Amino acid sequence: MVNNVEVLINSWKSNIRERSSVMDINKIKNNLSWDFKFDDEFKNRESGYTFIIDVLDGNALVSVYRYSPYGIKSEPLKEQPPLEMIKTALTNQGNESLNDGLFYIDKEIRNWLENNFLNN
Repeated sequence: MVNNVEVLINSWKSNIRERSSVMDINKIKNNLSWDFKFDDEFKNRESGYTFIIDVLDGNALVSVYRYSPYGIKSEPLKEQPPLEMIKTALTNQGNESLNDGLFYIDKEIRNWLENNFLNN
């Protein structure tokens, strides 16, 4: 018997796969900020993209993070780096328990993104 939580999680994962397929890679590349800091998010009121680790309900996913003067949007990538790579980045930021939140990627994930996402 499938409970309501499993149904919601499967629906959420399905939505992630659908939304990830429509990303404009060139637009992301042309407006990418590798040095983005959450503390500066609403100071400059600029628009752009960065990559983050978005943790929700114990699921950690590398996501494109779009910020603008009007709000933000976190969109998980369809293809993810190896889970151990993500866990290492989170552990180095003190989140080995996968608490909900937004976290920075590290150099290893950046290299993975440059080779597997941005060069497609």
